[in-house]
Formats: sequence, structure tokens, C-alpha cells
Amino acid sequence: AVLFATAETGGASTGTGLHMAIHHNLATQLVMTLNGLCGRYDRPGGMNRSEGALGRQFDSETGAIPLGTPPKSRIRGISGLNGLFGAYFEMPTNTLADEILTPGEGQIRALIVNGGNPALVLAEEASARKALESLDLLVCLDLFRSATAEYADYVFGVRHPFERVDVSKLMDATYPFPFGHYTPALLEGPQETLEEWQVFWGLAERLGIPLRVGHLTAETHPSSDELLDAMYKHARVPLDELRRHPSGIAFAERHTTAGGVIPNMIGHSDKKMAAGHPDVLAELREVRAEPVSAGGGYDRGEDFDFRMITYRMKEVYCTQGQNLPSLARKRSYNPVLMNPAAMRRLELEHGDPVWVENEHGRVEGIVEASEEVGPGTIAFAFGWGNPKDPRPVREKGSSVQKLTSDDWRYDSVTGLALQSAIPVNVRPARSGARV
Repeated sequence: AVLFATAETGGASTGTGLHMAIHHNLATQLVMTLNGLCGRYDRPGGMNRSEGALGRQFDSETGAIPLGTPPKSRIRGISGLNGLFGAYFEMPTNTLADEILTPGEGQIRALIVNGGNPALVLAEEASARKALESLDLLVCLDLFRSATAEYADYVFGVRHPFERVDVSKLMDATYPFPFGHYTPALLEGPQETLEEWQVFWGLAERLGIPLRVGHLTAETHPSSDELLDAMYKHARVPLDELRRHPSGIAFAERHTTAGGVIPNMIGHSDKKMAAGHPDVLAELREVRAEPVSAGGGYDRGEDFDFRMITYRMKEVYCTQGQNLPSLARKRSYNPVLMNPAAMRRLELEHGDPVWVENEHGRVEGIVEASEEVGPGTIAFAFGWGNPKDPRPVREKGSSVQKLTSDDWRYDSVTGLALQSAIPVNVRPARSGARV
């Protein structure tokens, strides 16, 4: 803490792992408060903005951007979320299965999945399966036939990133200095495949939905390059300039931009950052009142030995890559990583079959020793174990979603389900178990 507070530069951020655990919204707020107290926002060497090549030039006189009120889900009163700068709303995926299964006005009956795999990642596997099976229409757009595609009415094969033109706009915020890159298609894609945007553009045209990108309307049939030109007509650096640099281009300033956000874009009338939001303080009081448990449970009387941490394996990204032979040879399943001391206590050997279980369900897995995992935790990667795949666990992996619930200890602000730091027990699988 002293090192962070006294350092001349730096900043702290939160990420996916923390956001899947309990009190994630509070933890994120506290990290933001820490940055504010230590003066790490909008200063050189701190948490700055990167306007990138294809963004618009930032106007420091813009002032605070008003955010609209997101719609509420029919499920558990969960509110939608504001997208970047309030440009759009989106609903937490933790409401999706119930929005499909709950009758009434607004019930979802058709779903288009663009590159996602909800069958393997939505909380509460049984509900996710039931929801996907009950849809009147399910369309999947993907490079491969995913677990979700097993439920689909239509599956569109789409172009690989190497088979289409693209720009690096999505990554602007992650670069240490402004950088832009345009890449043409490296390979000619199969004629029967489409780019994802073409599917949605075609639907808008056929359904008569008003659609306009720059001067392009739904009735036009632009090329990918024409669409990019229309999208980035007002970019800081013209797209034609990026096209002249096949390896990309870093801009002269070579640093992120500081100044103008604070205090100009703070929405409070006093132009000060407010750290003591009532919801934050209320949740802090809840945390202070929580019992300190020696086991894996959250409440007194809960009989759990472990907290299960979910994570991404380095061999694959979420559910992507499991069907690539080169990666499957390295890892064909997601092991239950356990501290060697805990394994000795349970009389387990590396590679033994085990059951991981709690009140939500149980899943079979293969235990492996890891010194990186604490004695009171296990680590179990998510995104494996296709329920429609008849192969054993050693060949397809295990679904940790059987151990999660979409309405137990979910976050009341973000609506996200508890999908990590989950109380579980582990026991040896019975002799002859099919794993």
C-alpha cells in the first residue's frame, strides 16, 4: 500500500477473475477510489486515455456525458447496463435463460449467437440447456460447430479473421501509446461463408429495420472496406492513411493523453469524485458483518472445505481452441487443480478421478497437484464439458456450470452470477467411475 501510494506513476485495475466473484462491484469501486485518492487518474504515468487512430479527437470542453436510464429485466429486477459513453444499453447475460423461459410480454423466443457459446458458460447448466432447447429460433454464427450450435436451427459458417479486412480499433484502450493498423484479407475465404456483419445487415434489409452507417443504408450492399470507411469517416487518422502502412503506425506523441477529463467530465456539480455512494457504504457494512469462516463457506454452519476459483486455461481462451487438434493434444480436459497438502489429506494422487459438489450440483473431474493453489481452494477452468458430448471427462473436460446458480448470491447492482470463489467439497470418485 505504501509503495503504491508513494510511487510517482502507476495505477490499479480489476479484471475478469475478480468480477466473477462475490462483492465484485464493491471491490471495483474500492480500487477506483484508491486510484482517485492517490491521484492516478488523468495524469501522466497514471490511468490515462488513448484516443487511438480511429477514435474522434477528444474535446476537453465536452463536459459530463449524460447517461440514460437502462431498462430493467423482468428477472429479479435486474437493471440493464450503460454501454460506452451511454451510447447503448445491454442486459446482463445472467438474466438470459430466465428471460427465455419466463412467459409473458417481452419473453425471448429467438436468439442469434455471434461467436459466443452460452451452452458452456451461462450459470446453472440445466437452466441454460432448457432455455436453448425451448427457443423457437436459434441461429449461431461461428468458425466451428460449437456446443451451442448443437441446439441451433441454423448455423452460419463465418469468415476467419485472416479471411477479411479489419482494423485495430477494439484494442485502442490497451495500447501504451496511440497505434493503428489496417489489414487486408490474407486468404480468400470459402464462397459459402459470410462475415458476421453481413448476416445482420441482410436481416435489417429484409425486416425493413432502419439502418444507417454514415451514408450507407440497409438497402445498399457495401463491401467491408466501404463499411469501414463509413464507420470511421471522422477518425483522427484517415483510414486511407492506415492502409499505406501495412505494419501499422504509431503516432508522433508516443504516449497516452492526460488532462481535460478531470474535472471537466465529472458529472457532480462540485466537479469532485464522490467515493461514498450509499450502495457502496451499505455493502461495506455487509462485508464487515460477515463471519470469518475457516472453511469454504460464507455463512456459519456451511460445511464446505474449499472455495472453487474458476479461470481460463492458458491452452485455450474460454471455449475457443478446444477443437483445434494441436491444442487438444496439449490439453483434452480441464483438471481440478489442488494444493498437494490438501491432496494428501484426502489421500488423492495426481490424476485421480474426483467429485466436486455443492448444493447446486456435482461434477466429475481429474485432480492434479499445483503449488500455485492455496490449501483451502481449488482451481477449475470454465468453458469445458459439452453436456451433449458423450465422451468421458478425460476427453471432453468438466462443466463447472453445474456448480453455479443464476439466482444465488448474484450481484444486485450488475446482476452477475457468482461464478468464482464458490463453496464446494471434493471427494474421491467411487471405484470404476466413468471419467
